[in-house]
Amino acid sequence: TEGELEVETHRDMDLRWDFASGQFSWSQDSGLSGAAETVARRADSCPGSTAAVWRTGEQEQLVSYRLLQAMVEEVSQRLEEEALPKAGEAVVVFLPVSPLTLAVLLACSAAHLPHTLVRP
Repeated sequence: TEGELEVETHRDMDLRWDFASGQFSWSQDSGLSGAAETVARRADSCPGSTAAVWRTGEQEQLVSYRLLQAMVEEVSQRLEEEALPKAGEAVVVFLPVSPLTLAVLLACSAAHLPHTLVRP
């Protein structure tokens, strides 16, 4: 089920993400790999703090830095196990807006894999 994802931002992770259009950008200073590093740092320093708010209908789920980092690590491990992508290939993320989508983008960025988001 597609919902709305609000990402908490901090001065060291300046995210501008319009989920309605699927467009996102990061400040020139941090970049997406910088955001992945920030999530990892915050998972250590304040694991229970809210990283994102996931809304579907009338339900709201808070996603902590601990949970988001665990998701990023799981995606990273699966990318390594599947040996994807090969050199010169890009990852196409074809997922509805969700915390998993955010984790996939962060995992790709942390691994310096070229990627693009395509919304279904």
